Parts: sequence; structure tokens; C-alpha cells
Amino acid sequence: MKKTTILSVSILILFLVVLISSKEVLANSELIPTVPMFNSSSLITLEIYSHNNNILEINCFIKAKYPNSSIFGTVFLEKYHHGKWVVVKSWNFNDVNSISFVKSYKTNVDSAYRARTSGFIEEEEFSKITNIIKL
Repeated sequence: MKKTTILSVSILILFLVVLISSKEVLANSELIPTVPMFNSSSLITLEIYSHNNNILEINCFIKAKYPNSSIFGTVFLEKYHHGKWVVVKSWNFNDVNSISFVKSYKTNVDSAYRARTSGFIEEEEFSKITNIIKL
């Protein structure tokens, strides 16, 4: 009985986390819409790291759920400048089944950066935004 209760509570918590993560997120006084993953994607990761205080590394991995699915889109590196996010660099991608890449970019110190991706797996749209890196 105890195991069943713990399992039920765990499933409820997981459901609530998924439900909340599909809503809009408030970050830096700006509403950032998120597009939840639907049927075509099995995994979308986008991460940003700082190296030596002025080199940013962007890691992106996207995997389609079904074989021979086309994946295309763009990864954007954005800088927070005068109260808004401005694109400083972008990389396009187009492949089948999955994409994986790591990009580095030399930046200015005393700035805030984030990475953002958007695109399509087959006809299904996706988007993702990383955490903010302050240098």
C-alpha cells in the first residue's frame, strides 16, 4: 500500500512539473514563451557554458522520435543589450534523425548572454531557451 501511494504521488508530481513547464516563463521581466515537445521529438537539449570568462560554448542536441524525420532550424546566441535580447550570432542546422553540435563564441565581459533554438521536426515546431550567463 505504501509503495502504491508513493508511486501515485510521484506520478502526480511529474504530471504537474510537465504541465507547469509548458506554460510561459518569466525571466528578466520578459515573458518567454515555451513550446512543449509533442510527438515528433524524443529529445531536445540546448546548453550554454562560460569558459575563461569570455568564451561561451553552446551545445545543441536534437533527436527525432521517428526514423527519417527531417530536422531543421537555427540556434541563436543572444546578448542582453539596452533592455532587450539581441542576436549576436546564429547557426542554421538541417539534417535527418538527429543533429548534434558544439559552437564557441568569444564575447565581451560585463554582459548577459543566452542561447535560443527554434525549428521544426517534420511539420512540428519546437523552441528552447537556455539559462542566462552573466560575464
